Amino acid sequence: MKTASSPPPNVLLVLFDDLNTNTGFFGDRAARTPNLDRFAERATLFANAHCAIAVCNPSRAALLTGQPPWATGVWRQQQDWLRECSPEAMTLPMFFKAAGYHAVGAGKLFDSAKPDPSSWSRYLFWDPAAPANHGIERYYDAPTPQPRSRPATIYAERYGRNIDFGPVDAAAEAMPDHQVVSKAADFLREHSGQPFFLGVGLHKPHLPWYLPQSYFDAFPLAEVEMPLAPPDDLDDVPPAGRKLVEERGGSSFTRFPEVVANGDAKRWVQGYRAAVMFADEEFGRLMEALDASPHADNTIVVVTSDHGFHLGQKQHLHKLTLWDEATRIPLLVRLPRQHSAIKRDEAVSLLDVFPTLVDLAGLPNDGRASLAGRSLRPLLTDAADDFDWPDGVVSSVSPGNHSLRTKHWRYTRYADGGEELYHFTKDPHELRNLAADEVFATQRRGLRMELERQLTWQPPASSGDRHPSKTCGLSE
Repeated sequence: MKTASSPPPNVLLVLFDDLNTNTGFFGDRAARTPNLDRFAERATLFANAHCAIAVCNPSRAALLTGQPPWATGVWRQQQDWLRECSPEAMTLPMFFKAAGYHAVGAGKLFDSAKPDPSSWSRYLFWDPAAPANHGIERYYDAPTPQPRSRPATIYAERYGRNIDFGPVDAAAEAMPDHQVVSKAADFLREHSGQPFFLGVGLHKPHLPWYLPQSYFDAFPLAEVEMPLAPPDDLDDVPPAGRKLVEERGGSSFTRFPEVVANGDAKRWVQGYRAAVMFADEEFGRLMEALDASPHADNTIVVVTSDHGFHLGQKQHLHKLTLWDEATRIPLLVRLPRQHSAIKRDEAVSLLDVFPTLVDLAGLPNDGRASLAGRSLRPLLTDAADDFDWPDGVVSSVSPGNHSLRTKHWRYTRYADGGEELYHFTKDPHELRNLAADEVFATQRRGLRMELERQLTWQPPASSGDRHPSKTCGLSE
């Protein structure tokens, strides 16, 4: 952190895609994540962190503006990008660039056909000539190595070309994420002088899981354990919640009961774990480059994901729900010269990343950025146990459909009035919906009031941020 006599700290933001809590540092013994685990030994782990909305484009817009979807208007994956809805929103890299930082991006950060040029001083394209760079997140386009026979599964035929997985005849060095990390590593070795904000977006473990055979081999199907997924788990879920699962059989979502009927459930878990293992290796290469660079002792590092990922829980695959498997994400913060692990259980949000980094860098806001979150700085020390942290963060899925996650509870309210209530101390898998139980009526009302209070947040009228453009076509 910056002091009166120290130079400004650099910032490295590492953003995975679809990374849930299936990692070693979260206690998953089947995971192969040694590099993330090693990083967690020198960082603060926010073990109860949640995204603002569990789908790529809107989540990234929320993270990089510090504003929830009902403020930016970015609700849908199909919306071109942030600027369609909030043309004047201040983004995190833009803020640092305006403060004199060299703002550099690489890989998948914004989820759009443009990396938001106004946010960056420089962008490190892994292959400027590749068709994939019409949209830097589209790693499933050529020249990404692909299986000999494509599609490799029946699911790509039914639900879209990127809902696919299988081995490729290529080395890890040929994968786009490897090239992205190499570009970022070169920057870390070569850059000097001006403080930097470096964002590195790793596409994996997002589908398609096209990877060298060795990554699949690391998880033999006979040893793959399926997550807890009772077939009747949706029986006490209101219709709006079931609809999120049962009617998402289009271009982006596969039906889990169909996967089970086909005998492919373990193959899905295997593919996901293989992709996490690959992404962890690339993250390790990035950390090695940072540790070997002149910036090792003066760089704040934040590691996170845009949202989680279901692997059968709640009879669902993928994301875009209001349950923990979709909203909960890893969030790790390492301060310069930090050498010990800290674990926090307070409910925090990806909306907190923007104000945290501004605070840690010692940068004045002066109203340039309207931020819904709060700085996590008070929780980054061992002395934080006595700090009174406000309890409860909101995740959304669409206008009118929102969920409040606290340290011990989740309360969800859908646009049609349906409700869910889960007690995580007794029910960590969200198996029993308590919303209709009058024993918990007082708890339900209190959580509903807090949810409604948080949903009133909007950028101040005096700020430079405009309310969502009418072209977004969605309103609360």
